[in-house]
Amino acid sequence: MKKCPYCSEEIKDEAVKCRYCHSNLKAEEHRKQDEDKTNPNNEATRFMDSAQSETKQRWNGFCITAFVISLLLIPGPSSSFSEEVLQFACGMAIILFVLSITFACIGLSQVGKNPSMRGKGLGIAALIISIASVFISILF
Repeated sequence: MKKCPYCSEEIKDEAVKCRYCHSNLKAEEHRKQDEDKTNPNNEATRFMDSAQSETKQRWNGFCITAFVISLLLIPGPSSSFSEEVLQFACGMAIILFVLSITFACIGLSQVGKNPSMRGKGLGIAALIISIASVFISILF
């Protein structure tokens, strides 16, 4: 077993493609062989490669934002508020719902195009929480 140079997950020694991040490992091996031949400081290069592979797995900002907004949509007790406050809260909830759904869809689309990006679970959770919150608000 060896570690994937891109996501650091354990993979088989014979693996051609990482089953976690779907990176092409043969291209990485060829690149490293070429570097070893031309670069005498290959230890420093390996350190830089591992640092760059960690930065490749960044979080998707749209998914994070959608999740935070969806948490704001969770309904709380509203029986003691005046009519004006309830109307304002309803208007804000509609705006937050649209923003949450929009950001989640944009984020999930970006994560789908770039498998090394993180945040798919947050995007899906944002969609579920947003839709569930609206249905709960309508029912109660």
